[in-house]
Amino acid sequence: MSLKIGLLGGSFNPPHTGHLYISLEALKRLNLHQVWWLFCRKNPLKQIYYIPCDIRVEMARTLIGINKKIKLINSDDVYTYKTLRKLTSQYPHYDFTWIAGMDSIMTIHAWENWKEIIRKVRFALFDRENFFHKCMRSRFISCVDRKRVSPVLVKKRDISSTLLRSENEWYKRISESK
Repeated sequence: MSLKIGLLGGSFNPPHTGHLYISLEALKRLNLHQVWWLFCRKNPLKQIYYIPCDIRVEMARTLIGINKKIKLINSDDVYTYKTLRKLTSQYPHYDFTWIAGMDSIMTIHAWENWKEIIRKVRFALFDRENFFHKCMRSRFISCVDRKRVSPVLVKKRDISSTLLRSENEWYKRISESK
């Protein structure tokens, strides 16, 4: 039997309860064995200050607590396609599902080697800020095999790393000093 693994990739700058919420929902709704949080040091598409990666990982450990179904993985690669190459080579019998918000997947065409990514994994797309209809008409949907996409509708959660960074005075002071 092949393990079904959800992959939640990102900079987690900072990690928050929204990440935990969609991970728990994905475990339950998609019948996954585990969800792996893939930490990248920085997002090549965003020019912002990053909390050091080891601190972000520790914050995530505190957030997930004793949950053994969520695994934290520090990725040395900035690019998703490179991380997926390593994972699919290292775990050839695992069934990987990329977990993402519908808003972020709409920009996948800007990701390095994005067409390789959409061939390698299934997708669980969580509706965020009512992006469902936009996402279903997006370039991503026109290029991916729709049988490999699972839209997941969840209760709206008003939290994001961007929001936390914009409202956090400590983060503002640190990023302005860089």
